[in-house]
Amino acid sequence: MSVDTVKAFFAKVTSDPELTKKAKAIGTSDWKATEAFAKSLGFDFDDDDLIAYHKQNLPSSADLDEAELSSVSGGTVSAIAVAAAGVGVAAVGSAAAVTQTTSSGGW
Repeated sequence: MSVDTVKAFFAKVTSDPELTKKAKAIGTSDWKATEAFAKSLGFDFDDDDLIAYHKQNLPSSADLDEAELSSVSGGTVSAIAVAAAGVGVAAVGSAAAVTQTTSSGGW
């Protein structure tokens, strides 16, 4: 179990349209379901791995530019908005990592 495993899982899901479709059905708010989905694909990681991945891959609120700040203040929910809010709760942090990682795949 490691951050690399989480990264590999997200890469696989975003590169396969069928897996992306399944991931969208699961959503990003149920991180236990995300972990179960990953396990069904042969990826084994836990909450701590998701949190570590989140910390490594989401910018701090100090890294936001004007456009991102505007997006946050305008009500757009994104991984950057979650990071800007300083969310440290494991469930939300993990969901934010999923959202940020898969945003290019639309998940």
